[in-house]
Amino acid sequence: MRTFSIFLLIICFTCLSSFQGVFPERVSLIKLLANPDEYHGKKIMVTGFLHLELEDNSLYFSREHANYLSTENAIWVNLGKNIRVEDKEGSQTSIDALNRKYVMIIGKFNKDRTGHMGLFSGEIEDIERIFELKKLYHD
Repeated sequence: MRTFSIFLLIICFTCLSSFQGVFPERVSLIKLLANPDEYHGKKIMVTGFLHLELEDNSLYFSREHANYLSTENAIWVNLGKNIRVEDKEGSQTSIDALNRKYVMIIGKFNKDRTGHMGLFSGEIEDIERIFELKKLYHD
C-alpha cells in the first residue's frame, strides 16, 4: 500500500510539472522590471497602461509614465498574430481600441529583447490575450 501511495505521489508531481508553462504566472510590472532574470522565458500575466503609437507599442507602469515616455518603466509589446483582444465587457475588439487603456496581457517575457532602439526594459512576446481592465472606482 505504501508503495502504491508513493507511486501516486510521483504521478501527481509529474502531471503538475507538465503544466508548467501552460498557466501564466501573475506578476506585477514593478516586480517584472526589478527582476527580469527571474521571469525570462516564462509565460506571464501582467497589467499596465497600454500605449500603441508609432515606434512605441508598450506596456507602461502608469498613464503618467506613458505621457512622459518613461521607457525604462515600460515593456515592449510584440503584437503578433492570433492575439485574442477583448474590451472591458469581454467582447472581441481591435487592438487599436485598447490604446491608452489599462489592460492585462498574457504572453512570454523576454528580457533580452528591448523594443525600438533598445529603450525598453524587456519584451512581451508570443502574446495570447490582451484585455481591458474594468475601472472599479469613479472618483
